Amino acid sequence: MRRIRRLESCDYLIHLGQKTPQLITSSNHSNVLIERTWHRQSRRDYELDIHVKFNADIMDGIQIKAQLLKEQRVSAMSIVSTNLFRVNEASWVETLVDSPTLTMALGVFTGTVSQSTLLLNELSGMETYALEVTALRKRRTFKKKVYFNHLGCFDSILRLQKEIEYFQITKLDE
Repeated sequence: MRRIRRLESCDYLIHLGQKTPQLITSSNHSNVLIERTWHRQSRRDYELDIHVKFNADIMDGIQIKAQLLKEQRVSAMSIVSTNLFRVNEASWVETLVDSPTLTMALGVFTGTVSQSTLLLNELSGMETYALEVTALRKRRTFKKKVYFNHLGCFDSILRLQKEIEYFQITKLDE
């Protein structure tokens, strides 16, 4: 990276006594000093993007998607760890539920967690879950945690589906 400082206009050039090579150019209005800097670029250039949704295809568990974005384009990375926590409603204490494995396709990591993996934890909407993903790109580590719950829609759809099945069974009996 280069940093440019503008100097006041003058008719002559003054070389600054530094050991690094410098370029001083003159123009009609000002002199420009270009020097090399070693500071890091902004850490906001990459963003770890995580999405969690409930598996509507088979109505069982959740689907996870993780990707590393730079200016809305997918960048290469590797997943170091993925942890799913259940958050206690009263104390916000997180309890580890599962460490799902995500598979990569075209730079996007996806995975599923079934209801049977959640064991006693259910997806009724009262529970809050946290998903923490740690990713690695070259020598940089990215870590992000998202909180989610489904607000009861999963349970409502299941009940509606069971009622329709019941009505279809009773209608065939008539």
